Amino acid sequence: MCHNGLTKIYRTALILMSLSRSRVMNYKSGETVGEHHQQGATPLQNPVFSAGVELAHYRHPPTELPDNSYQQHLLVIHTEVPSPTRVEQVTAGHYQTGEVKTGDIILIPAQTIHRVYWNHEHTYLALWLAPQRFEQCLGDAISGQSVEVLPQFITPDSSLYGIGLALRGELETLGQEGQLYMDSLIAALSAHLLRHYCNLTTCQPFSPGCLPRYKLHPVLEYIHAHLDRNLSLAELATIARISPNYFLTQFKQATGRSPHQYIIHQRIEKAKVMLIRQNMAIAEVAYELGFSHQSHFTRHFKRQVGVTPKRFLAQS
Repeated sequence: MCHNGLTKIYRTALILMSLSRSRVMNYKSGETVGEHHQQGATPLQNPVFSAGVELAHYRHPPTELPDNSYQQHLLVIHTEVPSPTRVEQVTAGHYQTGEVKTGDIILIPAQTIHRVYWNHEHTYLALWLAPQRFEQCLGDAISGQSVEVLPQFITPDSSLYGIGLALRGELETLGQEGQLYMDSLIAALSAHLLRHYCNLTTCQPFSPGCLPRYKLHPVLEYIHAHLDRNLSLAELATIARISPNYFLTQFKQATGRSPHQYIIHQRIEKAKVMLIRQNMAIAEVAYELGFSHQSHFTRHFKRQVGVTPKRFLAQS
């Protein structure tokens, strides 16, 4: 369908009429939705699958994608967009058009029929989030309430853009920061979506407070006993018997660090002991403490201690 030369009214009519004759693709939860949706796209990084999450970074030429409907919520974060790039979209029969820029988001709720057209090649991060995983991340924040995700079209959001860049970094490094870091990003993203792009049946103030000692101590003991493991946010939250989203906030208030930061800090503290007292090689210490490789360990060590492990040994 040619974009140039069509008036806005004529093109709008064509798109709306096509809704009645196009085949709607409703993908089941077990299918690879990213491969189907991104017709003609070039994957810049391969999709990453986690529990209820699919994530991929794409470069896509000008195109018109057919009607789609997913069982997951779809969040698109635009990462590199030339100006001017126009997008036309029909969401649940509602036509919208506008100029998209780097950092803008598009949010399509689950089970929502939509189609889209754009006129310039650009890159974007696509994240599919299963409603069950989304509500699991929110936990107590939506206890006893129903949550409705509201569609968003070309909405600037610096917070989601920052989270998106962090997620893209995990794609580029094959998740070297670990599952806990990825879980924390998804939890932060979910909390942001709830606060800004959702409706609740009844709104209640969000006051997570601080994780009490009787819940904190078992978590810290578990972390210290498993510093070599790729711990997940859900795993730690289960020990504390609260939702992952509440746990993330309450743990930071109790310790001054996020779970990911706390684990990295404890790993480096243990590494100093292993390097000096146990006379272990740097590569061996990195492996024993669960770092993906020696350079990953060295980067975190220098950030926390101020010098590289090699220089630390020379000064000790």
